[in-house]
Amino acid sequence: MTQRNSFKNIQVLITEYNSSTGQSIRTIDSIHFGRILLESSSNPIIIKMNVIGVKSINNIRLGILDSSIDITGSGSIYEDNSVEYGIIGIEHSPIFYQKTNLTKFFPSLNIDDHPESSSNILINNSLNTESEFIYLNLKATTSITRGSIKYKWFFNFLL
Repeated sequence: MTQRNSFKNIQVLITEYNSSTGQSIRTIDSIHFGRILLESSSNPIIIKMNVIGVKSINNIRLGILDSSIDITGSGSIYEDNSVEYGIIGIEHSPIFYQKTNLTKFFPSLNIDDHPESSSNILINNSLNTESEFIYLNLKATTSITRGSIKYKWFFNFLL
């Protein structure tokens, strides 16, 4: 995903990885979970964020600003702000691993579009300009014919 910003030499790229091999597949600008049967979950989509044109990034956070479905999570809150139960699964790891079920979820929408929102998930770096592997999926608790989710990345950077 290439995002526009006021720093014309900085580029944000989102790369999707093969869920079996961990090999880079392609750079993406949207995520498609595919068809999901009622009371089941999509296969996890594995991505990394890389920022080109900076020396380093830190304080990486991923938030959901809008969704056509209710994504409210519940249960225990983990160190990265994820919760025990929910609709949109998210996990992250410094190393690739095959994952079929996600056990952490986004807690809620970041309705104020704020980087420090407790609804954002904290994600570590794997390299100076790259996030860890991020695993995303969708759990269908009701019938979903078509929907959308708007994500936003937040991070600090050093030029």
